[in-house]
Amino acid sequence: MYQELLEELRKDHISGASELAHKAARVLGLFCQEWSVKTREEFVQHFTGLAREIVRAQREITPVFNLANQSLNTLKSFSPKKETREMADLLLDYVTKFEKTSSQALELIWQQGAELMPSKSVVMTFSSSGSVLGILRQAHSVGKPKEVFICESRPLLEGRRLARMLAEESVKVKLIIDAAAGYFIPRVDLVLVGADSISETNFVNKIGTYALALLAQRHKKPVWVASEETKFVSQEARGNPAIGGDPAEIWQQSPAGVSCLNPYFELIPLDLVEKIITNQGILTPKEVPNFIRQFPLASELVEL
Repeated sequence: MYQELLEELRKDHISGASELAHKAARVLGLFCQEWSVKTREEFVQHFTGLAREIVRAQREITPVFNLANQSLNTLKSFSPKKETREMADLLLDYVTKFEKTSSQALELIWQQGAELMPSKSVVMTFSSSGSVLGILRQAHSVGKPKEVFICESRPLLEGRRLARMLAEESVKVKLIIDAAAGYFIPRVDLVLVGADSISETNFVNKIGTYALALLAQRHKKPVWVASEETKFVSQEARGNPAIGGDPAEIWQQSPAGVSCLNPYFELIPLDLVEKIITNQGILTPKEVPNFIRQFPLASELVEL
């Protein structure tokens, strides 16, 4: 049964990062319940191979990588004398706890972000992030922010989705084209964005976030990033974001001699960020490397 769920994970190109990580955790959990190997060595070999497979299934999803990485580190921590059944039970406990912690993480981020936000503040954001949505919803429930500027985030226009969801909560929203961020940023008090991953010196988010962060720096507006701890990963393991999008999303029938480039994600330096809101508390960019070091890389995953 775990093999069927693994195949579902490979084919899932719709779910968000948290949902994919939950599915990957269930793959590992089902293996721990269903295992039928005879020796400790076989169990270690099969579990390690499965951890590698879930990373291969969703290479770009940092929480999936971190689930596999921490599961392998947990496996390595076991005494050589530990019986296979006990190892399987402890690993099942770990992946079950991972799912529960991940579900609680967003609520902690929303609460902290809402508490930090000044009253009657004007916020600008980019693209669509579950962490950002939750913070703005919770802040609105206590009378802040005053207004939210949302960049539409071409070419897929995720900003419209965020604008719609906030408007349904009666948040005052202004949707703007990406190129107008510089025109409107003097009116805002802070920039709040999400992240697909965070490494020692930079973070990954939707293309256009870097330009917005530079504008914020120029106009002395603080940039806050909201992210679960499962999205922190060493640059050694992450690499650079894939080029991504279909050129036709920019220009369906571009003329001969015109090449349309459509990257979805980019690296943004952390030195443009004032603070990072996580489920483990508030971090400054200087604290990120030490935060990442608490999760050592499993050698079995580094070369993937």
